[in-house]
Amino acid sequence: MLSRLRSARAMLLSSSPFSFFICATILATTVTASLTAPTVPPHQRGTANDPLLVVNTTSGQVRGQNLGLLYAYKGIPYGSPTGGTNRFRAPSMAPWSNDIIDGTDFGPSCPQFVNNVSTLVSAFTASPTPPVEEQSEDCLSVNVFVQGGNRAKAPFLNNGQGGAAVMIWIFGGSFLYGTSSSMLYNPQNFVESNNDIIVVSFNYRTNIFGFPQSPQIRKMDAAIGFNRGLEDRDLVIQWVHNNIARFGGDPNRITLFGESAGGVSVDTWAFANANNPKPLVKGLIVQSGAVSGLDLSLGDPNTNWSRPLSPWNQVANHPSVDCGRTSDDAQLQCMQQVDFPVLLRAIDETNVNFGPSVDNKLYFDDWVGRSALGQFAKVPMMMGTNADEGTVLSGLLFTDIAGMVTQSSLITPLIFTCPARQEVSDRIANGVPAWRYVYHGNWDNMNSGITALGAYHFSEVPIVFRTFPAAYLSNLSHPVEIPPQQEVVSSWMQGAWAAFARNPQRGLTNYGWPKYSPLSRTLAHIARNNSAAADFSTPDPVDLGCNLGVPIEAALYTLIRKLGSAL
Repeated sequence: MLSRLRSARAMLLSSSPFSFFICATILATTVTASLTAPTVPPHQRGTANDPLLVVNTTSGQVRGQNLGLLYAYKGIPYGSPTGGTNRFRAPSMAPWSNDIIDGTDFGPSCPQFVNNVSTLVSAFTASPTPPVEEQSEDCLSVNVFVQGGNRAKAPFLNNGQGGAAVMIWIFGGSFLYGTSSSMLYNPQNFVESNNDIIVVSFNYRTNIFGFPQSPQIRKMDAAIGFNRGLEDRDLVIQWVHNNIARFGGDPNRITLFGESAGGVSVDTWAFANANNPKPLVKGLIVQSGAVSGLDLSLGDPNTNWSRPLSPWNQVANHPSVDCGRTSDDAQLQCMQQVDFPVLLRAIDETNVNFGPSVDNKLYFDDWVGRSALGQFAKVPMMMGTNADEGTVLSGLLFTDIAGMVTQSSLITPLIFTCPARQEVSDRIANGVPAWRYVYHGNWDNMNSGITALGAYHFSEVPIVFRTFPAAYLSNLSHPVEIPPQQEVVSSWMQGAWAAFARNPQRGLTNYGWPKYSPLSRTLAHIARNNSAAADFSTPDPVDLGCNLGVPIEAALYTLIRKLGSAL
């Protein structure tokens, strides 16, 4: 794994146009209530006299901001600070604040860094790198975006009944970095364009802070698990369930949606809640994140975290950290006392990765077997992939278009298409409503003029949020004209995502998208040939080779595990 990273890192520093594109891209209605809801005169909206600005939450009173059609409440603490003795430990609910919480700006990002290695991984996800400023271990914050009409209904809801459907967004970043404040994740347009929808986003811990892989942490928390970033996800779900009615939302209509690592987080939630008779989440949208595929590239496959060259011990023994390789309580206490920028620098200089690991609580091993046996929450799911997922990664390894396209044709089915096909089929076989799509959009602003990139990994996200620029994504000074078809596709995708969230059981069927069946024309093709209209086909042409790919994938998975044990 490390040799692959180093080789790709060297290629990343080359002057190929694909590497340049990747680096540049990375940096880069009111509703009627059953009872008469209070109206806010236009001259009072957003002023101190606006009664909708302040919301009482379990974290304290939050003062948000009026953005026209909607209200935004940002940077609300959902978890306690994670520094000091709380570093690497399970999260806890944020305490009540005696002061009014300023909800007009996003909270700080959790500790992370931007360097050549993280840039390489972000290139794999094609996700924008996070801001290097405004980082803190007091980072567990949540953001709520709601239309004014839905917000005004809050006082009249009975435990949220009749409130808006809730969508919780989970960003990607290979579990190494990420932030909810990225402009490409801005849900303002989505909420303005879709009545009865509240979008929630949040920050969670990543890299060593979210997935520490500490032998002492494993020993102490074997009973509860040790994947803190996934525990943060569960805590925010609980916070939303406890509080969303106060914003005008329905706590019994929560949908998770995420892309890449965020999609993996959505997918793993289903497996972790297989035996939960009353799950808090009622719908799942997995965008390019089937865990059985992406698990190949996440975390440390070796379970012996006490070995001298484990990622944990390499960081602990770095000269700037100076906590040794003893793998004992004293080492853990030392690691909790080191300033977090020092740990980040050590991760950078040791070239190690931290991601989810098997604890059999929130993260498991045999995903394919569990899926086939129906060991997942029986919650409706939409799952999809992009037609050219692998081109961005391949662009790091090849300087010519032919090599890039050839490599992508292997990566895309192995890591993305075939795992998604299998998981959706297993849902249907177990009586769970499921829908499947392939996104094909290849727009000038998203590919920055390099049409060979196609519908690369992440490229659908700005379409869903309608945050794509009227310029090259890699060069905002290069304007482009947005074709009408792209606007229509964005509107259609938003409508589909919202329809699912409003009614996960039948919303998409009512939208004109039939439930998935491997034997009929139910696979949705979105923006095929940049067409404005979605079309449907049988999955056979897309899944060609998957029956061969599944055993190859299993063999590759085993090989990577064995290789990782030797590192």
